[in-house]
Amino acid sequence: MKSTTAISTILLASLLGCASSSDHAAIRAVSESIFDAMETRDAELAATHLIPEGAFISTAEGESGLTSFTIAEWLAELPTQQSTIRERFTAKPFILVEGDIAVLWAEYEFEVDGELSHTGIDVFNFIRTDDGWKLAGGVYSVIPAN
Repeated sequence: MKSTTAISTILLASLLGCASSSDHAAIRAVSESIFDAMETRDAELAATHLIPEGAFISTAEGESGLTSFTIAEWLAELPTQQSTIRERFTAKPFILVEGDIAVLWAEYEFEVDGELSHTGIDVFNFIRTDDGWKLAGGVYSVIPAN
């Protein structure tokens, strides 16, 4: 019985992951464009890829509590950033697509003024809109650099 459940789970995961490669490429491109917008403090570019009503929640290693903010709040603060920030995936993201929703799960690293600040896991939620894939929010972990 357990082996049947395991096989069913593997098959379901395989089917959900079988979206077109163009969907996967588009979702990754949206993520990387948002990272570029962060680095250049370009809220207008970032806004083209985001659902402002969405939100992010993070948890930091060694700290209690969560940090949360809406995408609209983040967009308003982005142009005021004083530091140069850069985020990038450190491994190929795992992307699941089902119809008009998708999830991206990936390891990342985050630099502030050229120095590694932290690493962690990004889990982004996407919605397909008439204008293409948009990031609707997500969760991420923060593991401080040593």
